[in-house]
Amino acid sequence: MDKFDFICRPKMSWLTVNRQCNFRCPWCYGEDTHYEPKDTMSLAMAKELTRINLDVGVRYTNIIGGEPTLWPSLFEFNEYCRQVGMSTCLVTNAARFGDDSFWDAYRQSPSDEVSVSVKTVDRDEFKFITKSRLFDQTMRGIERAIGFHSAGASTVYNSLVGLDGLKRIALRCKELGASYFVVDLCTPVVSKDGVLPGFSIEPTQLAKDIMVIQPYLDELYDGKVEIAIYIPLCLFPEAFVELMMEKRQLTTICHVYDRSGLNFDVNGDVMVCNQLFDSYIARKATDYEDGTDLMKQINSKAVRNDYRQLLRYPADTCSDCRWNLDCRGGCLLNWVLYDSSICHAVAKANA
Repeated sequence: MDKFDFICRPKMSWLTVNRQCNFRCPWCYGEDTHYEPKDTMSLAMAKELTRINLDVGVRYTNIIGGEPTLWPSLFEFNEYCRQVGMSTCLVTNAARFGDDSFWDAYRQSPSDEVSVSVKTVDRDEFKFITKSRLFDQTMRGIERAIGFHSAGASTVYNSLVGLDGLKRIALRCKELGASYFVVDLCTPVVSKDGVLPGFSIEPTQLAKDIMVIQPYLDELYDGKVEIAIYIPLCLFPEAFVELMMEKRQLTTICHVYDRSGLNFDVNGDVMVCNQLFDSYIARKATDYEDGTDLMKQINSKAVRNDYRQLLRYPADTCSDCRWNLDCRGGCLLNWVLYDSSICHAVAKANA
């Protein structure tokens, strides 16, 4: 079966429980959501969406924001999910974990997993990037989260941090006990002014940077590395791609492309993704009330046709590439800014 038949078969979900954040990272989509404290999911809504998730077969949900440790219902929601059999992953900057009183409360009602997002490990750079003075508290929180959950760490690679900064982050996270390391790539920023470069890196340069950093990360973490390469695989030498696939260090398509996830906004509306936070495919109460309604809506002919257009290949040559199902041309946001003619078909191995 072609997994790109544009039918949604959800395996996990994302609950955007708030838009409030204690950081102001310049590459974040949160800038255009204005970090509004009032944009918060009610506990009742979170429970209802969890029941809907379970009804459609989803047993794993990511708790995201904003910064979800600022969500007042976090602990009660974690307990509820434990009762009903929903596994949770908290995606956090870990700053609040460095606060002793919050940390003591969290340990009593923790999420099942955490995904710790590290912005920088340099004190001066931290203040510049996050517009926050919480460096010491955040570093303490990162160490606590990693130790308590036996977790790894992740970071967003962007032009502001650069390769040297990425190496410093990876090394410091390893020293703090991270068991694995994930690199997400900064994409162009969607704002009220359109799609802007933000702190994304041009795809051909990005491919070169990844080839530089991969051996370092591979050795540092004994192979326990994942790089979310949301750019065309044809920009890399074939041998490099094959090595990364063999090591299982390569993520090339997100839940948008294989339609494997459900992304809920604070009011229960289903978004395409958080980067496209105002693009909805199902409105709560209007398009759906339960799991049956939801699946009918998101797999309707109209929505599938929208995805067929949204996820079309960036270049005609992509259809003849041996890796087209593994990459699908990379993140669609790239092609609003960059020239898709950089794509080329990679011939089949036995051709």
